[in-house]
Amino acid sequence: MNNHETIGSSQQQTWDMSNVSFAGEENNSKKEELRQVLRNAPELFSYSEIFGENGKTSEFTNNTLDGQNEDILNSIRNLDGGRYKINYGTDDLEKGYTGLGQVSGALDYFDEEYGKSIEDGKTKAFIKTCIAMWPMGNAGSFGIHEFSKSAKIDEGTASLVNMIIDRNSMRLVDARFDKNDENAGEQLLGINKKYLTKLAELDNGFVGGYEERMARCACNIQKIVMRCEKEGAKIAKERKANIG
Repeated sequence: MNNHETIGSSQQQTWDMSNVSFAGEENNSKKEELRQVLRNAPELFSYSEIFGENGKTSEFTNNTLDGQNEDILNSIRNLDGGRYKINYGTDDLEKGYTGLGQVSGALDYFDEEYGKSIEDGKTKAFIKTCIAMWPMGNAGSFGIHEFSKSAKIDEGTASLVNMIIDRNSMRLVDARFDKNDENAGEQLLGINKKYLTKLAELDNGFVGGYEERMARCACNIQKIVMRCEKEGAKIAKERKANIG
């Protein structure tokens, strides 16, 4: 059994996390809150042939865009004749829950908690793609890109997903948002900025200054993904207990 519950400029800008509104916080209009924290997603998606302007979709990404959650799960099960089953957990002894069970719970939680509040369809689909590929994070960048090849996801999108669900970054997400460690937030922002700057160099660059805004947007997406995966683990446990 292998489950994935735990996450085992000229003027310098600071990131005062306490003054920035983040996705899903209480005491705010959720739709406006999410619109604000995700407003730079279109710039982030400029690297994606799926969620950007090119629209080169595959069966897997079509399901994240328009399908039901079970369609996404079935796409994962069927990729390369079940090649990724081990990455999503096996439970031959019927103990505990699998990584696919966690993804299922996380996708359902996303729909319930964020689905009606996030208005942009591509943003929703990208986040659901990150949630669906979460267990591949344990296999690192190589695993994410291998899965992406099987799912016919372009390299730009794969790189963005890799940034979001990177396990080292997710530890910082956990430290910042669950343990209120502002230093971890600064580190996370810095890592995302460096990653996006490198990605831009490979993509012939972008308008200066966008990396800061895109990195902040990525941090908020990471928070959403982390929250969904944690809640997905709880849901998977409850479903397993009800079945067994």
